[in-house]
Order: sequence, then structure tokens, then C-alpha cells
Amino acid sequence: MLSKQALEEYREIHRQETGEIISDEKLVDEAINLLTLFNFVYRPIKKEWLKEYGKRTRDNSDMAKRKTKVANKDGSQPKPEKCKTTETNS
Repeated sequence: MLSKQALEEYREIHRQETGEIISDEKLVDEAINLLTLFNFVYRPIKKEWLKEYGKRTRDNSDMAKRKTKVANKDGSQPKPEKCKTTETNS
């Protein structure tokens, strides 16, 4: 069961978001439904999963960069970009 303080906080958030004041019964139902949904959706991320995800995204990013350097859409090799230099007149 939820504490009175938690229900009052939820009531105030609901009122601010919707402009409605709801009954205690509906308030409890909505709060419990929200917490149940959160319980199904939220799962803590293990540190090793986070490390693996970071490794995979770096690998995929590097691969994408290499692929864009390989060929243009028509199959031709990309031309290297020329550095723009400014000439100074003495």
C-alpha cells in the first residue's frame, strides 16, 4: 500500500499535469497502475552490460566511418578533401 504522503504527492502532480482533482479511489488505482508499469519496464543495468554496449557502439561507429570512406553511391572512390589555404600578399 502507498503512504498518505506518496498519494498526496501523486495527487498534486496529477492536478498540475491535468488540472483535474480525482477521487481517492481513482487516485490509488492510477498510482498503483503507474508503479506496476514502472516495475515491468524498469530494470537496473548491470555494469558489464553497459561496458559491452559501449564497446559495441564504438565498434559500430568505427565501422560506419570506414564504410563511408570506401566508396560513393555510384561505386567510385571518394575524392580526398583539399585543405583550403589562404595566401598572404607581402
